[in-house]
Amino acid sequence: MLPNCCSSIVSDDYFMRQISGIADLLSHLVFGKQNGKEDVFHQIPMAAEDRTLITTLRFLLNIGQINEAENLLFETLEHRLSAGLPEVVDTFYRWLSELDDQALIRGGFSREEITQGHGDAVALLGKNRGRQSAHAHGLLPDEEEKAKEK
Repeated sequence: MLPNCCSSIVSDDYFMRQISGIADLLSHLVFGKQNGKEDVFHQIPMAAEDRTLITTLRFLLNIGQINEAENLLFETLEHRLSAGLPEVVDTFYRWLSELDDQALIRGGFSREEITQGHGDAVALLGKNRGRQSAHAHGLLPDEEEKAKEK
């Protein structure tokens, strides 16, 4: 248990991170900027739902909710196909890799998880592209399985 003086500092730190996260989100939404500089993803043409996703991911990272952000990313990858998702994945994991070790520890995350998560997300994107290609050729899901077997 922390002494009263340290407890107050930890609590203040938490609230400052929350306020900073909200300020960064508002800055991004209003000006398309992150920490005073324009982010790369803002310069790339992207569907509105992908921009919403990446903004939400950024917000979650800013308030230290790393696992929740990664879970949201994977839920999206599993249920939606979009040309902008590879850029979202790369940007998200770049942001994670730029966090300092203390921020990762507070978020219950490690550098190894960044590498593994990025690899898993890229693999899932590849799997989804294969499904999208089969559907584009007019194959039904059971026909798609038969086509894979051949």
